[in-house]
Amino acid sequence: MLVANVFNGPADEAEPACTSALAAAHAAGIKVIGYVDTGYFGG
Repeated sequence: MLVANVFNGPADEAEPACTSALAAAHAAGIKVIGYVDTGYFGG
């Protein structure tokens, strides 16, 4: 399983290196899960 927080950086657009790495992991049969910080715990 791979957990990715793709918005943990300065850009507001998808980075080609990140999207290709996620696609390669998915193609290899790895479950890809996206993480989004919701601030639920007051953060």
